[in-house]
Amino acid sequence: MNWLSNIISEKDHPEQNDLELEIPLLSEQIRKNEPVSVERQTLDSAKLKEFVPLRNLDEKNAVLISHAIATYSPNSTIFVLGADADSVHYLLEGEIKIHPNVDNSYDIIAGTSSSFLPLNSGKKFGSTAVA
Repeated sequence: MNWLSNIISEKDHPEQNDLELEIPLLSEQIRKNEPVSVERQTLDSAKLKEFVPLRNLDEKNAVLISHAIATYSPNSTIFVLGADADSVHYLLEGEIKIHPNVDNSYDIIAGTSSSFLPLNSGKKFGSTAVA
């Protein structure tokens, strides 16, 4: 084993299981708020095509995607780090703060390039989002 291998060894990196144990503790401290309203309406295909990766769908398949528009009051928690994700969220209006961990956060404002990306992906939320 050379000096670089000693610096970047597996023992220096936490095991995946160790990380998974920390996530439920964070989600127990912060609770998701229910939206003020949820509207089951169909966005037109032009609006859907603004979002990645939906923009790659053809017209016929884009309108088949089930979606709802949820409105949250200011300072509401939209989703929590480590919680199960059963849908993908996009920002249509306003501004949200994303907390990927306890020490860092960043803002996403509707209409900016980052707002056209999914706010989450995967089976679990990788951050906490606050309206």
